[in-house]
Amino acid sequence: MQRFIFRFLGFLVLVYTGLCVVMYFAQRSLIYYPVKLSHANDVNSIKLEVPQATLVITTSQTEAEDAIVYFGGNAEDVSLSLPQLKQAFPNRAIFMMHYRSYGGSTGQANEANLFADAVAMFDMVKSKHRQIMIVGRSLGSGGASFLASKRQAEKLILITPFYSLENVAWSQYPYLPVNILLIDKFESYKYVPQIDTPTLLIVAEWDQLTPMDGSLALQKKFKPGLSKMVVVKRAWHNGISNSPDYLNALRTTF
Repeated sequence: MQRFIFRFLGFLVLVYTGLCVVMYFAQRSLIYYPVKLSHANDVNSIKLEVPQATLVITTSQTEAEDAIVYFGGNAEDVSLSLPQLKQAFPNRAIFMMHYRSYGGSTGQANEANLFADAVAMFDMVKSKHRQIMIVGRSLGSGGASFLASKRQAEKLILITPFYSLENVAWSQYPYLPVNILLIDKFESYKYVPQIDTPTLLIVAEWDQLTPMDGSLALQKKFKPGLSKMVVVKRAWHNGISNSPDYLNALRTTF
């Protein structure tokens, strides 16, 4: 009987170890869902050359004096978010990054590349526009937080933000040692204390992917008086932009 128990425990350890190995090598396919529809030849797109990749950037109203740089979610076709941003900010130029391997951009999506590309796009936009507003949604809130810690912007808007990707992974896979397995951590909580930009956090009341407690914990990391939170009632993570209150939330002022 004792031998059977030891063998059974050994089998469970083997299965668990195998699951961890599979999750380690598959993790980026679970984080990034590239939109394959190419926008490289859209009339309102431009290209930005970065190390080992060419980024496609959807644009609008590029002649405006002030601008927005936008970073979308992990499965978002950012071009589809353009009409709402134009409606919310009709007097701003808009620049929306298609991450590497998304929307016609080349290269490989990962945290390091996303952060470096965010800085490169900001610098390109800043060279032609006076004031820059940084907007990041879901996964893009991680890149936006990093960027705002490295470059001075007029305003930062984080939509359905998270404390860290590790925190999100724990909520989805509580049975795995995600702190050991996770490569791309998107530790927003480390970057926001360095931010001097007025920041708006827009959260969904019923967010099942990046729950509100993570957003509240993130807000506490900002310097006092620098951030404001708006809760979009009766909204889910992916459907927050479908709420009639979403546009008003984007327009919130301090």
